[in-house]
Amino acid sequence: VDWSGSMWEAMSGRSKRQRWEVATIFAASLAKSAEHGELVAYGSQYGAVDTRGPLLKIVEGAQNLGGTQTMQTLAATYRGHDRVLIVTDEQAHDAGTPTPDVPIYTFNVAGYAPAHLPSGSHGRYTFGGLTDACFRLVPILEAQRDGHWPHLENWQG
Repeated sequence: VDWSGSMWEAMSGRSKRQRWEVATIFAASLAKSAEHGELVAYGSQYGAVDTRGPLLKIVEGAQNLGGTQTMQTLAATYRGHDRVLIVTDEQAHDAGTPTPDVPIYTFNVAGYAPAHLPSGSHGRYTFGGLTDACFRLVPILEAQRDGHWPHLENWQG
């Protein structure tokens, strides 16, 4: 999860939540639910995040970690994982660095361009935005089947 300086901005003009907060809750939820999940926070520095406590306690431990070094962090922390999920705004300073040969899913919470990895082939996927529907994306892609959008009649906006 990206804790760089650019992530310390609101998700949108209508939100009071900052990008890093939403990204951290999403990433920590995924790490906690995975059999061997690991959460790494990064900027120009990186470190493992303890996910054993409640989600809101994990968020309380966040700090601005400087500039965005996504690929450098991935190279330093990858230890044979079967997939990598990155939650970021993609304002990266090290795009193009070689990556491991496993599926990499990037959840872009802000829409900076260009993306740090090509998307749509060779196990590289980039998603714009972040909602609870994102929890279903990885299993759908890995099962190689079509997913369905939530039915509007269930929406309570």
